[in-house]
Amino acid sequence: MENLSANVSERANLILSIADKLTGTYKPHEYGEVILPLTVIRRFDCVLADTKDAVLEKNSKVKAVAMKETFLQKASGYSFYNTSRFTFQKLLDDPDNIETLIRKLEEYKNSLIYEAVTGKMDVCQ
Repeated sequence: MENLSANVSERANLILSIADKLTGTYKPHEYGEVILPLTVIRRFDCVLADTKDAVLEKNSKVKAVAMKETFLQKASGYSFYNTSRFTFQKLLDDPDNIETLIRKLEEYKNSLIYEAVTGKMDVCQ
């Protein structure tokens, strides 16, 4: 039971440290608009981590191909992929420069593509 309490405490401290970094850029009532989307994007980042390099390499080869989405989906192994050169780790390497981080995150999320059951759509727009 003691380990569980320590784990919960560590996670709470992590969340509070993230909220502290948001202070100044976002008002407290805006945190939810940031944290949930970032959580979803982070999950995509984790899922795609193993195929990131393959997708970037394939993207450089098929940029002008009409059906490049098919090639990129095959490279990622999923019906979605990310062609941004950034990963969450790269974005977090410069935590003191939050404005640059936000611009980089915009590029990152705009390149995250998802194919829904009804057709192709951009997850983040």
